[in-house]
Amino acid sequence: NSCSNISEHQGNYRPYTLNDYKQMNNGKYSKLGGLGPNIGSKEWEARKEKRDKALKFAQNVKVINKNKIEDRKNSSAPRPPRPNAWSARDASLMSKAVRLGIQKPRPTNDQIATLPAKKLTELEKLELE
Repeated sequence: NSCSNISEHQGNYRPYTLNDYKQMNNGKYSKLGGLGPNIGSKEWEARKEKRDKALKFAQNVKVINKNKIEDRKNSSAPRPPRPNAWSARDASLMSKAVRLGIQKPRPTNDQIATLPAKKLTELEKLELE
């Protein structure tokens, strides 16, 4: 049985030619694989040591930050208040501006349409050209 299968496969086998290979890759170079990592060299050791050091540092920072968060949750002291972005003077000016904006009537579309056109200065005329 196995001999008949081999003979069938041998009958279907056709070796590739150079033209067949070029057609498969469309005439472009294709990288099939490599030799694998260069494990054990001094450069590899240095890169691995640097990577391990960075990972260890990241893990230490993660633990420290996690402890800080737990300490904040467990502490009974209230959080310090956020500094107010508006000072008292700024707040009074802001409230004054809001009151003025509410009190002052806004022009209607008809009033805006009837406003005289602004005369252009020589500089503005030159910029438009």
